[in-house]
Amino acid sequence: MVGFEVQKQGKYVNILPDRVNNSDLEVLTRDEKHVFLQFNFSDRKLPMQGFKIHISANLSNYQVVLNTVFSFCKVNSITFKYICNSTLLEKNIRGSDGDPTFSGKFITIYPATFNLFKTYIDMLYNIQELKTDSSIFVMTDRRYKDSNNIFYRYGAISRKDGYIVSPKGNKIRDSRKIGYQLPSFINEPFPNNYDDNLKGRYIFKKYIPKNSLNFKPSGSVFEVTNKYNNNVFIMKNAKVGFGDESYSVIDLLKKEKNNLINLRKANIDCIPKYIDDFYEDKDYFLIETKIDGENGDDFRASIKNNFKDGMLRKKTIQRYKFVVLDLMQKIEMFHKNNIYVGDISGRNIIIDKNNKVFFVDLPQLTFLNKENIKSRYRSKDFSDKEINFLSEIEQDNRQLGYLLIALFCRSNMFLLLDGSGKTTFNFFSKYASECKVPSIFVDIVYQLLFDRFTSLQKLINKLKEADFSRCQEYELTDLFNIRKLKEKLLKSIICAKIEHIKFENKEIYPRNYKDEVLSDFRKLQEKIYLNKSITSTKNLKLFQYVDRNAYQKLNYLEDWITILTCYISECKLDDKNKVDLMLREIFDRFKKNAGTKIYFELEQGITKFSPYLANGTAGILFLLLLYKRKFHTSLWDKEIKECVSSIKDISMPKSGGMYYGLAGIIYSLIMYTTVYKDKSFSSAIRTMLNNLQFYTINIDNTLFLIDGTFHNVNVSFPDGNLGLINVIKMAEEAKICFL
Repeated sequence: MVGFEVQKQGKYVNILPDRVNNSDLEVLTRDEKHVFLQFNFSDRKLPMQGFKIHISANLSNYQVVLNTVFSFCKVNSITFKYICNSTLLEKNIRGSDGDPTFSGKFITIYPATFNLFKTYIDMLYNIQELKTDSSIFVMTDRRYKDSNNIFYRYGAISRKDGYIVSPKGNKIRDSRKIGYQLPSFINEPFPNNYDDNLKGRYIFKKYIPKNSLNFKPSGSVFEVTNKYNNNVFIMKNAKVGFGDESYSVIDLLKKEKNNLINLRKANIDCIPKYIDDFYEDKDYFLIETKIDGENGDDFRASIKNNFKDGMLRKKTIQRYKFVVLDLMQKIEMFHKNNIYVGDISGRNIIIDKNNKVFFVDLPQLTFLNKENIKSRYRSKDFSDKEINFLSEIEQDNRQLGYLLIALFCRSNMFLLLDGSGKTTFNFFSKYASECKVPSIFVDIVYQLLFDRFTSLQKLINKLKEADFSRCQEYELTDLFNIRKLKEKLLKSIICAKIEHIKFENKEIYPRNYKDEVLSDFRKLQEKIYLNKSITSTKNLKLFQYVDRNAYQKLNYLEDWITILTCYISECKLDDKNKVDLMLREIFDRFKKNAGTKIYFELEQGITKFSPYLANGTAGILFLLLLYKRKFHTSLWDKEIKECVSSIKDISMPKSGGMYYGLAGIIYSLIMYTTVYKDKSFSSAIRTMLNNLQFYTINIDNTLFLIDGTFHNVNVSFPDGNLGLINVIKMAEEAKICFL
């Protein structure tokens, strides 16, 4: 099944030491996620915990580093592991693998004892082949002396539960957070290194960081205040060692500085102003003016924008007309000045209160008549597989099409799996039809994506003269009815089993998946959603957790939803008062109102909301319906109606899955119709059920849900085919579907 190659990308071995022989392969093991190869040269059993050594590398020296460490470890009988795939290593070195605590850890060496650790790290430090001027700093570790690529930390080694144990037997969470940390019972083995003697010249002396806006291993973005005049600026930094064969991240940030200066000279002012730049140690910093407003994602999510709300529709249309027009005119202005923007995405623009567009991330911008393009970096969710075959101006226009989609909905994320752009446009077209978006916007996007041209002027004129009363109508072609959709999803699971296709085991709750207690409750939660029985042993653990009020320390809504789902389902009628207290606390902590709508914060005190089952309004609705069904009281009826009102019109959210997508919203609404015997939302539910297929992809005549990462397909209940099948069956049993 050719389509399943997407599951394997970056998972095969293509990096090996040069002098591996058959006897070496006999001591070789591999982790279950196929990231590392481990050579178990030590004849000793690995310690449960202790100091480990990390060696970082860059794209030009990683093979030399690997060969050197391999020989060293083989001669000295030391076990080590390394990243064995070039795609994964390149992401690690670029700082784009998404996990800053993993960045730079190309090789991990496991000394068997503390004394051997001290011996080996000093021996490695003195190997000439490992000396380098440029490598990646490992953010969880401490540098050894003044080395640029040798680091160490104390933590779990052979223990797999995420803990270390003190001499008194107390379990302590193995901290893998950014910043070197030692447990209290371990002394620092090397108390004086290069970093201990560094003194900043500008950071905290001239520029005071206020907020972190974006963090990556290769560099971050901060809001800063000038200590002397209180002016607020944006500070970007680029860290030494990161980059590829064309540019280091420092080169790119310096290029952005030059672009800001040269654009101002060309009287282009839809950009930040250059203020300052400097080095702190080996890292480079750029200071530029802050532009107030919303990025593309925030603009799309703003509650001010609503095409379906009669009170907001007119203003929403005017706002979108102004923004889209301004965006096209400014891209056209760049092109008339022979400037290639290069990386156009929702994250790289700011829309101010006057609906004017500014471009804020410009290292890719190129003056075509003055410089050559060495390398292209662009957001994968704003470009398709054809884009590299277009001219520079055509590339900008194609990315502009995906940016316009992103201002309305998130369907550009489907590009991560379907690079043709067809899934993305089909979803957008259906979304526009559902939300009564004026058809002119869909027409413009279609031309930007599927036609080739170098001037935007015709589209600009078309938008100026458009009839905004005409709305998009989706033509129902090649769609399944609901029963056929269920059959296709089920048959695809069976085909995958016959072919022994293994789907990636994605963590549904990545933030705290190593929390043993919550992980157990997550399993109970899934059983409850599937209406399966739960053992009394699991119940006892749950009741003990609730009785000691351990849930009160939780700050994330999804954790509260998990605990309350389990507790309401399994508690006795005598526990009603306790449940009421817990529900009241969840409302007091997380609930927010906006007009007639009710929202719940993802994290207490953070104004981000979700409609989903795992972490949002659908999950709260499910809790209240569980309560209603169990205790037969009208106490929470008002809140139930508010929750239903808030999600009943969300027919095409970002994802389609059960926990973080449309299927979970449908699940809660079907439960509402069942508990209240209220069929007034049946039509809306049928529309949502039909829309599920827009989140699927056909792979060799098999149909799979695109999971919440948008990189893969899945068949699981939380994020795959089984979740969709489950809600369709529920709708059939509730006699909502017309079969």
